[in-house]
Amino acid sequence: MFLLKDTRLEFTKQQFNNLLAAQSMVQSYTEDEAEDLEMLLFNVSVALICHSDYAKEPSSLIHYTGVRGYNVDYKQWRKPQDYTTILAGIQFCIRVIMLEHALPTVLRDDFTEHSTVTPVMQFREIRKWLIDGGGKSHTWETLSTDTPFGRIHRTLNYSMAASQNSTARSRIRWSADKKTLYFDGRVLKLKELIEFVHELLNIAEGIMSKELLF
Repeated sequence: MFLLKDTRLEFTKQQFNNLLAAQSMVQSYTEDEAEDLEMLLFNVSVALICHSDYAKEPSSLIHYTGVRGYNVDYKQWRKPQDYTTILAGIQFCIRVIMLEHALPTVLRDDFTEHSTVTPVMQFREIRKWLIDGGGKSHTWETLSTDTPFGRIHRTLNYSMAASQNSTARSRIRWSADKKTLYFDGRVLKLKELIEFVHELLNIAEGIMSKELLF
């Protein structure tokens, strides 16, 4: 079983405590604790994002993005055009997580025109972790130190520029009988895809007839 002491990564005190709590819950996990575990993992994610790159402990999130840049199958670093999709996905997830952190879904309906604290005010409190704070120009809102999001954002921009004149490999190919689709090595049978679409339409029609027509 993986233990935190087995890794060479360094974490802040908050990150380590959250990881320790999540690991302890996983070891004795029951379905009744699903929401509690989800919240712990959410707190871990927030703690990893809200990390100054000038802190004593290196950002483990940046370390993770570096590892994802290596293609284990081909034993080489990924090309810029392949790496950008990974970085863009991580960047998107960071934005969604921090939006939920600033404005939790369950509390969004509590805001009214008479509220002393507005959604914009709350979002500004965490916005500093979602901008590029490592550049030369800074505004009053800009964090004075670099952040994981900023590092990822700059690497993504660099990769996009480097891949402009590159030809990306095809991510899709068909089997000889044209009945099976391969997407990045993953198998998708056309028959099963058609059945999935029909099943999805039936479910959608059932929901609409139940919720909208009665």
